[in-house]
Amino acid sequence: MKSKDPEKIKAIHRGALKLANEKGLSGITMSGVAKASGMATGTLYIYFESKSALLNHLYQTLKQELDVYSQPQFLQGPVKKRLQLLWDESVLYRFSHYEAAVFMEQFYYTADYDEVSRALSGRIMQGLWRVLDEGKAEGIIKPLDNTLLLTLLSGFIKEIVLQCKVQGTDPKANQVLVQSFDLCWDALKA
Repeated sequence: MKSKDPEKIKAIHRGALKLANEKGLSGITMSGVAKASGMATGTLYIYFESKSALLNHLYQTLKQELDVYSQPQFLQGPVKKRLQLLWDESVLYRFSHYEAAVFMEQFYYTADYDEVSRALSGRIMQGLWRVLDEGKAEGIIKPLDNTLLLTLLSGFIKEIVLQCKVQGTDPKANQVLVQSFDLCWDALKA
């Protein structure tokens, strides 16, 4: 059996992201992805049996690229420093890969989001939960549910990046990363 061409998979991913950005997830069709990817629809079906399979593969690929929680510097050290690393990586990823970040956020809430994607997200998020739990155990983070703390973090990150996009500002400029993290830390700390 012939192996699947990784370059074609990348082209398919780019085409799906382009359509998601232009038409939303409900506007994505396999024929549309094929056209946006520069291939025949039949060829696309050789790679992915359905829209759901394609979108889950794309989500899983993007999610693994964003996995900062397994980086050595995130596994040890002071809680605040590790959260700052998470903040910086997340803001910069979302800013430089905006379409991908918006896709992941939207796809998470669809009926197509499968158990493999859910398990991957859960595994990746364990690193963040661990840091938050360590901070709560040390008494430096508010003793709140991690889901609520994640809502604060992710909502703030989304809004900071959106404001930078709208204003044409690089989040690395004018102390945006540092000041926005400091604000968020003030909300998190006990």
